[in-house]
Amino acid sequence: MTTLPNFRSPAVLLDHARHTMRFYHPRAIDPAGGMYHFFKDDGTVYDAHHRHLVSSTRFVFTYAMAYRHFQDPAYLEGLRHAVRFVREAHRAADGDGYAWMLDDGKIEDGTQHCYGEAFVLLAYAHALMAGMEEARAWVGEAFELMEKRFWDAEAGLYADEASQDWSVLSTYRGQNANMHACEALQAAYQATGERRYLERAYLVAYNITQRQAGRCGGLIWEHYDPDWQPDWKFNIDDPENLFRPWGYQPGHFTEWAKLLVQLEERAQGVLEHDLGWLLPTAERLFTVAVEKGWDPQYGGLCYSLAPSLEICDFHKYFWVQAESAAAAAMLAKRTGNEKYWAWYDRLWAYSWTHFVDHEHGAWFRILDRENRKLSDEKSPAGKVDYHTMGACYDIVAVLNEAPLMLCAGEALTDMLDQGDERWVSRVGGSTWNVARALAALGERTAFAGAISQDRFGDAIWAASEAVGLDLRTLQRVERSPLLAIVEKTEPPRYFFIGDDSADLHFDPAALPAGWDDALRWAHFGGISLAREPLASNLVALARQLKARGVRISYDPNYRNLMDERYTPTLQAMAALADVIKVSDDDLRGLFPGTEPEQALTRLRAMNPSAYYLLTRGGDGASLLLGDARSDAGAPKVEVVDTVGAGDASAAGLLHSLSNHPDRPLQSHLHAALAAGSAACLQSGATPPPLAAMQRLFDQLQGDLT
Repeated sequence: MTTLPNFRSPAVLLDHARHTMRFYHPRAIDPAGGMYHFFKDDGTVYDAHHRHLVSSTRFVFTYAMAYRHFQDPAYLEGLRHAVRFVREAHRAADGDGYAWMLDDGKIEDGTQHCYGEAFVLLAYAHALMAGMEEARAWVGEAFELMEKRFWDAEAGLYADEASQDWSVLSTYRGQNANMHACEALQAAYQATGERRYLERAYLVAYNITQRQAGRCGGLIWEHYDPDWQPDWKFNIDDPENLFRPWGYQPGHFTEWAKLLVQLEERAQGVLEHDLGWLLPTAERLFTVAVEKGWDPQYGGLCYSLAPSLEICDFHKYFWVQAESAAAAAMLAKRTGNEKYWAWYDRLWAYSWTHFVDHEHGAWFRILDRENRKLSDEKSPAGKVDYHTMGACYDIVAVLNEAPLMLCAGEALTDMLDQGDERWVSRVGGSTWNVARALAALGERTAFAGAISQDRFGDAIWAASEAVGLDLRTLQRVERSPLLAIVEKTEPPRYFFIGDDSADLHFDPAALPAGWDDALRWAHFGGISLAREPLASNLVALARQLKARGVRISYDPNYRNLMDERYTPTLQAMAALADVIKVSDDDLRGLFPGTEPEQALTRLRAMNPSAYYLLTRGGDGASLLLGDARSDAGAPKVEVVDTVGAGDASAAGLLHSLSNHPDRPLQSHLHAALAAGSAACLQSGATPPPLAAMQRLFDQLQGDLT
């Protein structure tokens, strides 16, 4: 018996997504424009002429997600290639619609479908999340088109189909287009942070899964008349219709279950609506789907159920299994109920055995009841394995535990003068160094910022990955890198190059759903808080997190660009912070002409209730809280260099406060000193090893006895 992989391992799922993507890339790319859409099992293209809107837009999704997860520049090029075809070939010249089917670039079917427009919106949203900033305007454009042409305000749902010139609106109404509209609207909210998209997603979800389901026995029927009454006979003679199948669809039940769980998560604290119905509805839909739709003899979820809830179409479709596995994982995480994990394992075992093409890659599209292929056409119009790869990415987001610590700001490249016209590059950045130090100390930590897509960005990404940082919040954008030109290190003399560099384009609104679910601490500081528009975005993010109960840490890390214009930011961040870390040099720079102790008093007046960690290099440090103060010298170590020591000390303090909140003040100070000293044992801003920090901490604690 074949041993199955561990489907609860993110690495296994990402490897499977990568393997699936290799079936399509690069063979799917048509150098003349767009993608090939029709593939045999072995990857042979069997129709090089037709281009379907659903495939064209889903390719945008698959390339965007592949790039976001694997950071391969070839996927970014594929993404741009796919988007360009949607814009230049499918989109009408005046922007008022998208052609459904093209034949050698000419419109074969110009019918306007809301289903297709929803995937246009989804495509643009994911392009934006992958760093294509120009897609931001296209997201709004696509939404406005759907609103103008398909939105039925009285019903609170989208109509389905119109003629090419919009002169005739079909009387058919369907849930499928609305389901994918809900998906696309949530993606638009993720990409832009604009609440209107989430509001519309909520309304669509409520009206389909509550109001319409109430007219159909509590479940979701596919087809309706113009008044949104169920049409029980539509396509009764065409049960295998690609987009409008007859019967209850177990796959759509589970797909809705997934969307409802996602909607509940995203709407928390954002929408002022009743969210209490979302989870119970998701659980009910999933339960009916698997209990009524599972084939008890041959396994797998079947395609359709009759109104009696008896299986009426025993065919097995790839997307039904994939979406159901994703829904099972989400419900398992949300509820803690092991029955969902049992279904998750069962669905994956079945799919891995029967649907996954382990030789060529990707999934077979359709099997008969006895799990035999019906065709060698693996990927006809609309497939492109958007469902299977999308499910993998959704599940990975569930399995990857959300970070407890976040560091937000700049990651940059130091260019160090070695003399004789030689320069060497080193990755760095104040808040990024703190993030890496926290990860090295065993904290689940994410770094939030933006880096370039060139070799400088690649080096930062690789160093982040190497230390185990959560990379979901690290964005890559098509901008130049931020460079620090370091002419001298003792005393430091440097300047920054980055007038429109990548770091400035960090977009908090594009952070993925769930990234802050478990967040306890967020650290800010460095030059990121002195560079607009990044500074304003970070201060706003700090305020949002503080309002939700996340504790804030702040290290000004003074640099010469922090002039009088920095004062409002200093005051704002000091007021928000639970911990403020400064060096004596920072205080001299922030309060010119003032001795460090006097400057510290002025800083503490901005927030008397915070912890204050004052570092003095080799002369030790002090930790203050209210009227209490602890002073200590640094442990004796053989110093290689001191680069990153201050950042490591901030990480050590946060590590101590997070894991040992009841420690006395002096022990917290010892943790900070131990981490800072451990960072001096190696060259560069090397994260302090936990074992070294613990050894030095024990040494400092032992000195007390």
